Amino acid sequence: MKDSINYLKLDLRISRKSLLMTIPALIFMAYMFFKQQTYIFGISYLFLIKIIFINTPFISQANEGLSQLHYIFPAKISKMVLGRFMYLVMWYLVTLFIEVIMIMYLYNINEISNKEIILIAISEIITSIILFIQYPVSYKIGFENSKTLLNVVGILPGLIMMPLPSALIKSDLLRNKLDSISNFAINNEIKLIAFSILIVVILGYISYLVSYRICKRKEV
Repeated sequence: MKDSINYLKLDLRISRKSLLMTIPALIFMAYMFFKQQTYIFGISYLFLIKIIFINTPFISQANEGLSQLHYIFPAKISKMVLGRFMYLVMWYLVTLFIEVIMIMYLYNINEISNKEIILIAISEIITSIILFIQYPVSYKIGFENSKTLLNVVGILPGLIMMPLPSALIKSDLLRNKLDSISNFAINNEIKLIAFSILIVVILGYISYLVSYRICKRKEV
């Protein structure tokens, strides 16, 4: 675990400049959310931030030409990959915490319904799937002469996800089924939360195993 934490610290170090860019992004999100009261846009923008910046270790490593940097620690490849997934989990939990605070705020001021919360939760699960696909794909691409591809993998999914919550809320197809979905979710709230967490954990573990095998095969 100590080796993995060292890799996590290394990822935080090489991503420092990119992560500083989250400050103006979060300020803009807060302005749109609280000042302009474009609530769904604010949450959607957070999805964009989450997806883009969770891939910053790969992008920073490629942009700075640091493809061999992770060899500085005498540790197994599995520890290196675990360290980077610890970065993913840490960043995901931070942004999820902000998202939960935003939803609680909206719920308290009666600006969001149970149905909209369910649709945002669906968007969150889709985001989680995208994140766990991003890491194996980024490892597969590698760091040599891959700046453009890694930037596309890091940015494009975020741009696709950003309009999703609003699109789901406005969808006539889902709107017709939301009452039954909402009633089911309310009656099975604990089970659904537990099931969602289980699915995310399984997907994360599969993503880790695939990433590890890619790295081991390529001897990253």
